[in-house]
Amino acid sequence: DALPISASAGLAGWGAPYIDENMNVYRGEMPYLMLSESARWRVAAVIAEVIATLSGVKILVLDRWDVLDGAGRVQFMKWVRTLAEDSFDSIITIATLKGSPTEKPQLKGFEVHWVEHGAVS
Repeated sequence: DALPISASAGLAGWGAPYIDENMNVYRGEMPYLMLSESARWRVAAVIAEVIATLSGVKILVLDRWDVLDGAGRVQFMKWVRTLAEDSFDSIITIATLKGSPTEKPQLKGFEVHWVEHGAVS
């Protein structure tokens, strides 16, 4: 059923992926492998969210969201906040970003940790 995929993508403001009967993945008419790295990441994130939701796991882990541009990161943070409020007990996101432990962002509703040389702060 494509409804959960389009609904999840719509929450983020992203184009919905489509999976055909042969398990080929598309966004619009574009095959997954022809998409940019950022677009592939968004497709994979939406599919992971839908699988987690349908399985009832209540946890979602998304790595590498640093491939998104500034606007995509804002969309991502809004999407994650909505998912956390509506569907999930825990969402773990991982990215490599510029900054330092003293500059880690204070995001309402998020707990931010800095990992450097194996130490977490």
